[in-house]
Parts: sequence; C-alpha cells; structure tokens
Amino acid sequence: MRRPFIIVVAVLVVCAVAAAATQAAAAGPSPARKCQAAKLRAAGKACACRHAVAAKALVSGATADFGACTAKLAAAFAKAESKGGCPASGEGATVDGRLAGLVDDLAAALQASGAGGAAAACVAAKLQAAGKQCACLHKLQATATQKGAMPDVAACEAKLTAAYGKAESKAAGACPTSGDAAAMGAEVRGCAAEVEADVADRDTSTYAQPGPYGVGVRTVTLVDASRPTPPNGAYPGAPDRTLVTEIWYPSAPNGLVEGRNADIAPSGGAFPLIVRAHGFSGLRRDSTYIARHLASWGYVVVAPDFPLSYLSAPGGPTLADVGNQAGDVSFLIDRFLTAAADGGSFLFGRLDAARIGAIGHSLGGATVMLATYHATLRDPRIKATVAQAPLGCVFLDGFFAATDVPLLVEGGSVDMITQYASNHLQPYGFANAPKYLMTFDGGTHLGFSDRLLFNDTQNGDDAVGCSLFVRPGDPRPLAFATDLPPDFLGGPALGVDPAGSLCQPVCPLPPPTFMRHSRQNALAKAGSTAFFEAKLRGSVSGARMIAGRIDADNPDLTLTFEE
Repeated sequence: MRRPFIIVVAVLVVCAVAAAATQAAAAGPSPARKCQAAKLRAAGKACACRHAVAAKALVSGATADFGACTAKLAAAFAKAESKGGCPASGEGATVDGRLAGLVDDLAAALQASGAGGAAAACVAAKLQAAGKQCACLHKLQATATQKGAMPDVAACEAKLTAAYGKAESKAAGACPTSGDAAAMGAEVRGCAAEVEADVADRDTSTYAQPGPYGVGVRTVTLVDASRPTPPNGAYPGAPDRTLVTEIWYPSAPNGLVEGRNADIAPSGGAFPLIVRAHGFSGLRRDSTYIARHLASWGYVVVAPDFPLSYLSAPGGPTLADVGNQAGDVSFLIDRFLTAAADGGSFLFGRLDAARIGAIGHSLGGATVMLATYHATLRDPRIKATVAQAPLGCVFLDGFFAATDVPLLVEGGSVDMITQYASNHLQPYGFANAPKYLMTFDGGTHLGFSDRLLFNDTQNGDDAVGCSLFVRPGDPRPLAFATDLPPDFLGGPALGVDPAGSLCQPVCPLPPPTFMRHSRQNALAKAGSTAFFEAKLRGSVSGARMIAGRIDADNPDLTLTFEE
C-alpha cells in the first residue's frame, strides 16, 4: 500500500490543477495544458483498462495480460508529445508503473488472491469500479487543466461507493472484505495525484510565477479588547491591542498587481488562511512580494502592524512584546474565521478552518514559531509554518517538544542580522520532523523582504538593516543582547533562552559577495508556495519540490529535510 500521507492528503490535487489551468482559461489552453490534458485522459483510460483486465482474469482464472493497456498508453503519450509544448516527456513508463502498482495494491487489499466463486466475482466488481473511478478522476483533472474548471469529484466518489455497496449486497456476505470503499477510493485518488504531478512536471519556475488568480487587497483595523498593550518607554500602554491589518486575497484575474477592495474570486472553494508576521521595525506591507504571490495561488494572507514592534511603535520598536504577538496571531485567526461565518463579510464561506498556516520574517519568524510551537502560546489551528531568517537562537532544544507541525526555515548564508548558524541551522536541528531548511547561498537578511531604500546591487543588510543596531563608527560585530528577564516566556523550562546565550553577534563586516535581492525573492516565493501547497493542500508536486526538486533545480540553494 502507498505511504499513508499520500493517501490522506493527495485529494486529486484540485488546487494544483486550478493553479495550472485557470489563469489562461479566457485565452484558451496553452500547448502545455493541452498536452497535460491529453496525457491525463490517456492515463485514465489505461487505468480503467488495467482494472478491467485484472477483474476478468480473476473471474476466469486466466493470467492477466496488460500488454494492450500499456501499448495504448505509450501511443497516446507519444502522440501528445509529438504536438509539442509538453512540460514533461518520457514519463509514460513511470505513469504505467504507477497504474500497475495501483491494481496490485487494490487486489491485495481486497484479498483477491485465492478468491473463487462469489468472492472472486465481488472482488472483480470492486476492481472494475475502482478502474472507473480512476478514469473519472483523470478525466476531471484533464478538463480542469484544459478549461480552467474546478473539478468536482463528488460524482466519481458516489459511483464508487454505490458500486461497492452493490457488489457486497449481491455477494450476500461472500466478499472477502466489506466497507472498504473509502479506503480504496483514497488509494485511487493518491495514484491520480501522483500521475497528475508526473505529467505537470512542476519546477521552481512554476512556483516562482504568479498563480491563477488576481490579487485583491483591503485594510482593516482590528481591536482586541481582551488583552492590553503594555507600557513601552515613554508610552504608558493601552487597555487593548489595536492591529491595523492588510488582507491580500484571490480575486478574478485582472492584470493588476493589487486590486484595492476588489471582489474576492467568485470560485475556487474555501481558501487556506495564512498569517504573516513582520520583523523588528517592520511593517505589515514590507513583504508584499510574498503576500501577493500567495494570494495569487489561492490563499488569503493577513498581515498586521504589531503594536510595539512595527516601525512607528509608540515608545520605539521593542523585542519584549513578542509573546503578545503570538497572541495576536491567534486573535487574527479568531477574527477571520468569524468573518468567514458572517453572511455580511466578503470572506463569508471562503476560508478553510482546517488549512491555516503562518509565515514570518526575522522577529516575525520568532513570532510564528512561538505561535506554532511554544508550550503555552501555541495555536493548534496552525498546520504549517515558514520562518524566514528567523530570530531563532533564543529557542532551545525542548522548545519544539509540544508538537510536530511542519516547519520550513529559510535562511541566508551571509545574513548579517540573524546569522545563519545560530538562528536558522540550530532551530532546524531542534525541531521535530517533518522539517525543512532551505539555505540560500549568499542570501541576506533583507533579501526576504521587499527591496526598500536600497538597490538590487546593494547588500540591504549593510545598507539599511544594520543601521538599526550599529551606529557609524561602532565596532563590528555587535554582541547580541536582549535585556529580557530570565523567566521571559517561561524561560529555559519552556525551551526559551531570554539571554540568547547561543546567539551569534549582530552585523559583522559585510561579505564580499551576496545573492541578488530579486533572485532571493524568487526562490523564497517558490519554496514558501510549494511548502504550503504540500502541507495545506496535499499537492504532490509541492511535496516533491520540498523533498528534493528545489535543490536539484537551483545550484545556489541547498535543501536539508527530514520527513
């Protein structure tokens, strides 16, 4: 049988198909999409063929001969490739092997071996039904790919369930297994998702490009009256927490980078929710490149100005409110899920409460890690987290013990502010699997943000970032210091080291070379999108990217992972 995670999460890769198909639907399918559609239909026919041959052989007692099924598949794939534009070529044998493995797996699960008489007839009927479901799913995927329609698999699922029920009723208790339609359907869906990924052959450039949707944006001011904002320097504090929040969301394709107050996309189902956290002295809009990108791939992204760490925070930006920022993440999840249940909200019915992620940069990386992994601050609704150049050196080995939510750490090898070894590599080592570390060769700290106040030939860390910490003429590097109490956020007992005793110094002399900002942004978009597609949507292509493909595609990026 296939690995359980494939069976559970690979539900037809609906969103991946939509991402490949919807964008250019109005202009007609591209040659690449035509090729994919042709191959998917051929795979569906070959799948049904193999199941029918296996069913007939089981009843007759003959040896199954799948030669004709294999030959038709090969011919159809060759014909599609001869027309040009295919994203992949030569994958027909791989697809045929997957279909062969599916038949074998189902036959074993249905206990076909040794079955005779009524039992054999029942198993044969179930195999044929699975083949029809397989063909149905591939046909729907092909239509979605070519026409931009969102596939509705309900009919395929209903037919399988009905056929299994009919087979068991007719056999009057003679079936070797019963009540297994859901399990067998999951096996078929898993195989269909693998085949879809084979023919699509999505690479880094796919995930670095915008998705199928336009991008809408709105700004709201939210107030959490249940929690105070503490005093900060000359600022006396407040009895509540005010969060000015940007919302990026999928809209109809409009050719605009952002459509202010645009309507949300009319179709596409309930979208995953991503909370984005800015860094120290950051802003809710300091990484629009990643927020817009995720929205174009069908995510709703919400990003607040945190009350005491954003650029214009009263009393000056501070690290000390980071624990409250983890609470802000939970507050935002609460408010937006409430909006999704409000008939008067533009988000009504459009958020998937089971698919929530978080992404943060620098201090925001620490914020989302607290919101995901801290023993008392974590929010169990978060199912996947990306930490970009996080302040991670304050987290100890036990910090991640409470949960194994998937984590992607993105770190630059020449980061001058949160240096790589202690802030990125070290927490990755402490985290539980599944975990992923993308090391950007020559990557910088501000390479994970929008390019503000420096040009693409400048190292933003040196030109802008270090000005927050080092005055002209100060010695470099600067020792890391937090001035936080030893019991901050529970202290070492909860895996937090407020003193940052494992932290490297800040702002060493700049490196002679570094990754261009535009390149770092592109890789960050690709890695983050593939990660969320894999972990929140069950995309097989996304899973392949973060388990090796992105490393193979890019010599300036190194991937380390454990699943």
